[in-house]
Amino acid sequence: MKAAIYMRVSTPDQAEEGESLELQKERILEYIKAQNWKLFKIYEDAGLSGGSTKRPAFQELLKDTQNKLFDVVLVYKIDRLSRSIVDFFNTLQLFEKQGITFVSITQQFDTSTPTGRFAMSMLASFADFERSIGIERAKDSYLRRLKNGISSGVLPYGYKREDGKVVVVPEQAEKVKQLYDLVLQKISMREIARQTGISRDSVRFILSNPFYAGYLARKRDDNKKKIPELEWEFYSGKHEAIISYEKWKTVQDIRKNKKAVVRKKFTALFSRLIYCAKDKHNLTFQMKRNIPYYVCLPIYEGDTYCNRKLNEIDLEEKLLKTINKFLSLDLPHEKQKDYRDEIKTIERKIARVQELAENEILSIEQAREKIHKLQSEREKVLDKSKNRIDIEFVIERIKKVGQIYPHMTREEKALFWHILIKQIIVKSDRIHTLWTADLSASELRLKPLQTSKKVRLGGDEGI
Repeated sequence: MKAAIYMRVSTPDQAEEGESLELQKERILEYIKAQNWKLFKIYEDAGLSGGSTKRPAFQELLKDTQNKLFDVVLVYKIDRLSRSIVDFFNTLQLFEKQGITFVSITQQFDTSTPTGRFAMSMLASFADFERSIGIERAKDSYLRRLKNGISSGVLPYGYKREDGKVVVVPEQAEKVKQLYDLVLQKISMREIARQTGISRDSVRFILSNPFYAGYLARKRDDNKKKIPELEWEFYSGKHEAIISYEKWKTVQDIRKNKKAVVRKKFTALFSRLIYCAKDKHNLTFQMKRNIPYYVCLPIYEGDTYCNRKLNEIDLEEKLLKTINKFLSLDLPHEKQKDYRDEIKTIERKIARVQELAENEILSIEQAREKIHKLQSEREKVLDKSKNRIDIEFVIERIKKVGQIYPHMTREEKALFWHILIKQIIVKSDRIHTLWTADLSASELRLKPLQTSKKVRLGGDEGI
């Protein structure tokens, strides 16, 4: 087995405690010789703390572990590898993943033995505990600093740290003031971003951040999930404000009102239903002068397209007329009676065969075969009867929905059409509609198709 040695001392004092690099090296080499292993390499960090993983030789050891250049790693004591339970456990997991054994020669810790594996499981529990404690301490520290008005982490645009204090950057502060003044003039975010040269996301962040008004806000909960702006908790900060709280609050009210009047997305009634038979892809939904259209445009670069346009209002009107025609058809109710008569006739035949078998006119095998055939015939007739009942039920439901259709929202109308229609296939001179109910396909006439030509790319509706 190829063996790697890792050695570390953090201070010269450790030499006096009997843990010098020379002593560690001597003892580990003796252990390797006793095991009849072959030395691969010695990794040595002198004068570095084990509380951090940022050690050159340790990082080199991890890199060579990823490449599995050795079979076992040896240390003099466990704390030579790391003084952090979490870091130590993560390193052992990496060794285990690569099939590498870890041995501490003075503490009888060997991950290839049952005792070593048990110790590993115990370390996992302690590592989780240490992580939890660390997280709780970090959270408590953050909340304590927040309540004391002290900023943590990266400072926002307009501020910098100087001699441990948060100070205003004058040139950037003027830009921040300009942003707030432009909002008060009811100028759009896009225009503000254009005038100031600041991205829209940055503009939105600056305008929503109470830090500029002299306050700190808790923006994430204990699970690190974002807290909605309206639920932020505010704490008076110890830094200098760039704008007044009154101005900041006025800007928030303006932003809130703008969000309230943002137009809702216009729902396409036949989204992903209309398919171009010529170019083999769905038509793209567009709005032109507040009129909804479906246009055959290329989905991907290089796609063919015919530029066929369908006015949604006209299509909706024509499909409603088609449905009304279906609903006005008289169903052949006498067929339902025929089905029932046919079922009764088959049942009488089954009873007759049973009677013949009882009187020993037919053998059991002959009777069984005839009854099986008659039962199959009855099942087929029952299926036909069920299909007819289903169609009647569907049509009755459609009639009821048709009465309230004019009063539906666009979302409800879109759902109605997606329930009724499988696909609308656009051909060169007609529209072929496939219905989900057991109704025959219908066709609508179209004007002759125009010749294809190359134009810009269209929408994203695929099959």
